[in-house]
Amino acid sequence: MKISVVCFSDELLIANSLLSQISVKQTENSIELWVLGGIDDTQKVKKLNIQKITEIIPSEQAHLKEPVCCADAVYKCFCRHPVDVIVLPSGLRGDDLAARLSVLISGGCMLQAIEFSCDESGASVRKPVYSGNLHATFRFETLPLVLSLIPSPNEEKEQSNDTPELARFEAKTEPPAWLTNIEYESTENGDLLKSSELVIAAGRGVGKAESFRKLEELAEVMGGVLGGTRPAVYDGKIPRERMIGSSAAVLSPKCSIVFGASGAAPFLAGVEKSKLLIAVNRDPNALIFDNCDVGVIADCNEFAEALLQKYRNG
Repeated sequence: MKISVVCFSDELLIANSLLSQISVKQTENSIELWVLGGIDDTQKVKKLNIQKITEIIPSEQAHLKEPVCCADAVYKCFCRHPVDVIVLPSGLRGDDLAARLSVLISGGCMLQAIEFSCDESGASVRKPVYSGNLHATFRFETLPLVLSLIPSPNEEKEQSNDTPELARFEAKTEPPAWLTNIEYESTENGDLLKSSELVIAAGRGVGKAESFRKLEELAEVMGGVLGGTRPAVYDGKIPRERMIGSSAAVLSPKCSIVFGASGAAPFLAGVEKSKLLIAVNRDPNALIFDNCDVGVIADCNEFAEALLQKYRNG
């Protein structure tokens, strides 16, 4: 079984975590690393737990880190060096690229997995379902397979003293004909999120857009920053640079107040280091109540309004 971990050049540390996870459980399989854009720091190479690294260099470099622009380069590398399983770090870019690659190689696809295993007859993938309340195992007997894997902070492997074998693959690529320009938003809000001592986190359960705006105002008057869960980001209610979770921002503020989040494991990994974790949810059975310091069973909008009025009135 051949496995390739694919990452961007700025994700080497995350990729190393995935390599450790895979190596711990899949020692009998052949594993290699594909790095989009190449490696600009040779010192990082020595820290990677891998024997072979292929640098994928697309001819079109304008928007290298955009999945829509680099999927074709990875596909061409796959055609030259076929593998059975492609693994990417779970996140906005990794999930996007995984979905695109699965279509290009006509393979299976699974996003936001937490574990996978391979044998001669196929692959098994485990991931959270039902808002993290259950873990389900999916079996793929037809390969190839593309999956995004959530990095685990608990998997560690003794660093190898061997220098990995480096190979270079130059792919002739062109941006899609329909793509004329890409504009990038400032990530200042993401930096503020990581440095703030008070974080208000909003989940999909907050509801309408005006309720999210109310939480934004609440965060401002309380001297904090508003972030959100992956579903809230995907719904367009929270900017993606303010996403909280294991594959986004992992925070350790003095206080986190979570509104309308069920408590899925990837999100909890982003707030569990808070010195004080307060959860507000109208569902008394929400998983997050098992993982917080203070739980408030209430309507998120009504509770936020009450807090807002208190701070407005001094």
